[in-house]
Amino acid sequence: MAAPGKGLATLLEVDGYDPYRVYCEEPQAGSWRELRNPVGGQRYWNHVALRLTTWSLVELLRLNGLEEFLLLGEWGVFVVVPEDVKTYEDVTWGLPIYRDDQLKGDPVDRIRRGSVVVSLGFARPGVLELLMPDDEQMVRSVYAPMRAAGKRLVQRLPVRMHNDDIAGTMAITVPMFRIRPENDGKASSNSALVVTVDRDPRSDVLGYVKVCTVVGLATIVGTRAQLGRIPDGPRHLWGGWISFLLLDGTPTLERICEDTENMKLADQLKQHLAEIEALRAAAIANGEDPDEVELPPPPPGLEQEEEEESVHEGPKGTTHPPTRAKVPPEFGMEQRVTVSGGWRQVVDKVWYRPVYIQPLAGRMTWGFNEVIVSGGLDDLLLARNWELCVIDPLSIEDQKDKTFCVKVFSDVSMSGQPIALLPKGRLLVVQVFHKFSQTAMLVLPPSSPGASSAVGFAYYLKRDGRSIFRPMLPQAPVDDGEGRAPDSLPPSALGYPEEPEGPILEGPYFAEPPEGQAEITVSIGQDLESDRWARLPRGYCVRAFAEILGFRARLPDLEGGGWVSLVGADGTPFFRKQPVIPPVLELPGQEGVMDDEDNKLPIIWPGLGLVRPKIPVPVKPYVQATLPNLLYRLGGGRALCDWHRGTLPPSDEYIWRNPLTSSQVLLDALLRYEVWRVAVVQKEDLPLRERPDPRSQQVTILPRGSLVIAEWVAPGNAVRLLLPGKPNDPSPAHVWADIGGHEGALLRPLAPGGDFWVEPRGGHLPEELRRDPDEKNVARLSVRAGLEDGAASAGYLQRGDGVQMAELVGRRARLVHTKKIMPFDTAPNGGWVDLFDEAGWSVLRVRFPGDIHPAELLVKGPAEVEEEEPRPASAAPSTDSLPQGAERGAREDLSTTDLSSEAASELPALLWQLGELEGKSVWTRDWREQVDPVWGQRYFVNKWSGQIVHRLSNMGVACPAVRLTVWFSNLSFEGIREDCQEAGPDEAERRIRSVERALLPPLAALADVDEDRMELNIVEGSQGAADATRGSEDSILGSQDSHEAEGFRVIATIRAPGARSSWASGALKQAMADGEQFTSQMVILMGSLPDFMNMRVDPYGDVALLKADLEELDIPRVATMFVPPPPPPPPPPP
Repeated sequence: MAAPGKGLATLLEVDGYDPYRVYCEEPQAGSWRELRNPVGGQRYWNHVALRLTTWSLVELLRLNGLEEFLLLGEWGVFVVVPEDVKTYEDVTWGLPIYRDDQLKGDPVDRIRRGSVVVSLGFARPGVLELLMPDDEQMVRSVYAPMRAAGKRLVQRLPVRMHNDDIAGTMAITVPMFRIRPENDGKASSNSALVVTVDRDPRSDVLGYVKVCTVVGLATIVGTRAQLGRIPDGPRHLWGGWISFLLLDGTPTLERICEDTENMKLADQLKQHLAEIEALRAAAIANGEDPDEVELPPPPPGLEQEEEEESVHEGPKGTTHPPTRAKVPPEFGMEQRVTVSGGWRQVVDKVWYRPVYIQPLAGRMTWGFNEVIVSGGLDDLLLARNWELCVIDPLSIEDQKDKTFCVKVFSDVSMSGQPIALLPKGRLLVVQVFHKFSQTAMLVLPPSSPGASSAVGFAYYLKRDGRSIFRPMLPQAPVDDGEGRAPDSLPPSALGYPEEPEGPILEGPYFAEPPEGQAEITVSIGQDLESDRWARLPRGYCVRAFAEILGFRARLPDLEGGGWVSLVGADGTPFFRKQPVIPPVLELPGQEGVMDDEDNKLPIIWPGLGLVRPKIPVPVKPYVQATLPNLLYRLGGGRALCDWHRGTLPPSDEYIWRNPLTSSQVLLDALLRYEVWRVAVVQKEDLPLRERPDPRSQQVTILPRGSLVIAEWVAPGNAVRLLLPGKPNDPSPAHVWADIGGHEGALLRPLAPGGDFWVEPRGGHLPEELRRDPDEKNVARLSVRAGLEDGAASAGYLQRGDGVQMAELVGRRARLVHTKKIMPFDTAPNGGWVDLFDEAGWSVLRVRFPGDIHPAELLVKGPAEVEEEEPRPASAAPSTDSLPQGAERGAREDLSTTDLSSEAASELPALLWQLGELEGKSVWTRDWREQVDPVWGQRYFVNKWSGQIVHRLSNMGVACPAVRLTVWFSNLSFEGIREDCQEAGPDEAERRIRSVERALLPPLAALADVDEDRMELNIVEGSQGAADATRGSEDSILGSQDSHEAEGFRVIATIRAPGARSSWASGALKQAMADGEQFTSQMVILMGSLPDFMNMRVDPYGDVALLKADLEELDIPRVATMFVPPPPPPPPPPP
């Protein structure tokens, strides 16, 4: 939590919904991650940037874990709204919550309808783990069921930052919400929610919304929600942001559950009953008979329903509505608003022909196309009179036959030539399955545009009863009682193919739009007229459908949801199913038919006689003898570490050889692949012995801080070390030491980032052997600019210099010079050194806090050293690198810290050094650009402290830029100034600026950058010479002569995003690679500018490009983190 007035949050002076919070606009790349213990399965959280691991849910929420996981979508937000209508209409119902995920016993509490809850995920299938506020321990975890009797009890609200659930946003935008009163529903007079301009709660305040106010939301992102509308509130608050959740999961809003028609009718009846009881009571009080009192008229809803019942009421036995209710069918329809009175099919039991009836219109017809053009396809599929099927035979011979097709005939006798051949995977609509003849009556779509649909007949079963057609839905329950129409066939005469195993036939299905269309439209709702929000391209694969209603199907939530049409209104299929893949029947001689032992015996195979299988000759695969393959084969043990140094005949070079595998490697490879590891001596004196046995003879003693190479750790607390006797020792010794003792670890692995002393003569030697003989014989350690041995020199280091290890690669390390023994810096930029030679001889020693190198006492004396050394415990970070505008505020903060905080004086020296280096990291070379693998967001890491930022401007880091300077001859602005002598100098400057504006777009296109990132100036003479000749440390231009700072020249500066300027210079470098083409392009660009003829000095001379320079530089800028915080918000309204 942030302290008051520190700028991380703004205190809201109202009774409470927005506490102090560490708020972030977007998920952090190095923030919280949820993990599971692989052994016990316990859940814990790890903060990547802070390197903090916690099992405490309270600590996680205090460090902004709720906001992070909601933005990432790992946690969810639900609103308690049951799908079951009866449960929804029960106003006393509440979601039961339990103490454990078994949901046994009585619930500990119930959450009322419309409440908003935070879920940590599924504890087990069907059980949600909810986050509930608690007065004693801040929060607690409870469990609740997700469904009851197959219906959901809660509804999910999409709160991810990058929300792709467009259909799910209807759960936010459609209903209304109410500002939830605090203190168990008792609203205080000054309770309100603050409304800000942006999602950041630190942004400007628009106003306040009091409790119990009804609002509509536009979107929810994390714990913040945007107001879409306030029916009874000021309009200027629309579009503002409020806090939807507190950091402990407490909701500030609750959903308003709208009343259903039954609930409205019940309220009207209660009100009507109350009026009746009041009239009866009044009559009894007056001494009258209450039965003679004239009752008030019924509510409008009841009267209307009575009239409708009287209209539709008819004589008993009438199977059709009366004539006055008949209406003609509507043609040209695809889907009806309601299908309660749509088309129905009845099969004539005499002719076995389907008859179509529309009860609402009172119309009966045998016309098939009349039903199709009036929207009957959707009616009959919804009523389950017709079925959606797929041609997917179950017989293996048909599955293997790639040319298999279903023959469709025009007559039920199935004679003559087929009128159509339907391939496997085809979707089709079946009207009737006849059980005895095993034939199906199909709906054939139009064969050409403008044609009508037709009817065909085909076999849906093979003679042995195996299905050819597969229905997409299980068979609907059949009513064989008196409710069946007297003209229809009995259910025993109707058949059905083999039903799918699940509720819907599994896919996969592939999108195949009809001719003339390239995509299939995906709509939000089941209605065809609902909003369209996506399209499926041709060939798009859908693994399975979640729901099928009529000819519409809902895509699964994992694929984005939404509804698509499986077939058109005329029966044209829009999808194709992949047929079932036949099983592979293995023949004799194939692998996997029998075991290896049985495969050697002869067998008798039907049709082939006695077969003697061929026994394959085992071939040993060749494995290349590389170090990774050897490590994989060996897997550990002494064979990995048992390496000895020897010569490589016929040369004199030395190599490390393994006696077991005979492989040969270098020491750098052993350290890089972590076969051997570098260790640091923690004890003051570490004894080394010849054997693992502690009673063996002692060899030598290693001082504290020595760097050694650990080869192998034995089971008995012993480790084998490499001990060279001299630099580049041809036969270094292998000794043993204890890895730990009663006082703790004696050796620890080396990790980059620590401080070290430079010891060129050997960091593992005693003090008397590390010294230089005299001043003339000083050992130096060469520093390279690159990792390779042949890289350029970057200076040198000598004994007594202090360094920090920035990187460690094998036996080489990249060092940063932090403390110099000489008055000048011999390696200002640091570089790479050999931490060990090939024999294992080290040149560094660990520098512990408070250590003083003996060389400093010889060079500077004890008095000077004592004056310089108080820094490690209490020194404050330097403010030399701060911008001028922020230096005063930073010093005030430092003085406040020194006076008020005692913990600052206890910080180790490394933290102060990291702080100083981070404060001086104002150049782009001190930052590394990375990309978040989850969201693809770019962030930057400081190479000294490891700090992660998303905007370099917050830290005052210079902006990387590229400057292109092009000199031209025979051009000058003097002609324009002479032409504008009468109009004045302002007109001349305006025309010069117009020339610059005209040159900017084509030059930006040549550099392939946006025009907003380019700044272009055309100067001549000494104008702008200081800016043009100023180079930076990252400049490739270097120094310029004085005559190059004059003349007519174009200067274009391009600011690059991120930490590298290669983004801006890539296209320019490629264009400048071809000198002739670049020269001609620039001359043509200059010739197309306005006032070009007036700029020419010699009207008869040519304009030539003299020189073009491209430099990379850093442009300093002031850190935005030092900008003063905004003023406090205004007080709430009375």
